[in-house]
Amino acid sequence: KGNIKYHSFNHGRSESLCDNHIAGYTSVIRSIAITRDGKRIAAAIQPDGVKFFKTDNTPLQPIPEAGRVGANVEVEQSGAGRPGDAINTPASALNGSNSQIGEPEFVVFSSDGSTLASASRNGEVGLWDAATGKRRVSLTHGAAITNLAFSPTGKILAVSTRESSPASRDDRRSLKASIVFWDVATGERVGAVASPAGSIERIAFSPNGDRIAGVGAELGVVVWDVESRGIVYEIPVKSEGQNAPHALAYSPDGKRLAIGDDLGPVRVLNAADGSEVAVLMGHRDRVEAVTFSADGKLIATASRDTTARVWDAPK
Repeated sequence: KGNIKYHSFNHGRSESLCDNHIAGYTSVIRSIAITRDGKRIAAAIQPDGVKFFKTDNTPLQPIPEAGRVGANVEVEQSGAGRPGDAINTPASALNGSNSQIGEPEFVVFSSDGSTLASASRNGEVGLWDAATGKRRVSLTHGAAITNLAFSPTGKILAVSTRESSPASRDDRRSLKASIVFWDVATGERVGAVASPAGSIERIAFSPNGDRIAGVGAELGVVVWDVESRGIVYEIPVKSEGQNAPHALAYSPDGKRLAIGDDLGPVRVLNAADGSEVAVLMGHRDRVEAVTFSADGKLIATASRDTTARVWDAPK
């Protein structure tokens, strides 16, 4: 069953605030997103779809539904419009048609919490009104989706895509992958950047929105200029099994870029030029997620070694 835990961190100590179980689900939580005010969580739950939950340190229960969005089903307006109402979308109906589009893999909120983007790996993205659960825009890609990121203003959604992964490493380096930029208001494609080598597995905008960074096992680290679409710098993978990145995050001031690697190290880079500032050692397996605290003083990481760690962020 899916579980979400809350922790507070004080002077290097972790205190579990609540071990919350999502009642009624014997499902896999593929992705979660938290609004900036910390009051709501959106979860991509397979095979149930996308759900909202409160974060009030009580056992998590789905917030009462505003309606269902899906094939041949309209959003009920009565009772809708309350912040935090649930999006209860069958995985087969995220685009409002009868076609099977795949189970949700990714969810992300815009910075103001008004829009939720959800995606399945088979190329479908939905943009939803986070208050009512009403679909605003559907975006269709002709390739598998690997990640999503809103620009800091919330006006642009970046979607990283790739072809189906070949079996061999050499073939994976040559597969076509890109980041596609979409206008959130109109649903129009406004640009793209291509991967120089292999799949782009995770992406992140810089806090000022001028740059977007991508990482991948074959790609390494690449940072693009959003306006010109040109590459600012690249950090290639040294060799198989060494410094292959799988997670990334910018610090709130944009000065640092944290990279979680395949074998456990977390590299902290100078975001301006990619030079290495520090390496955080402790995880014994792939780092799957990394993030900075809102004040930039801490870095939190999660690893396949089944541990989550909190670090003092290098200056």
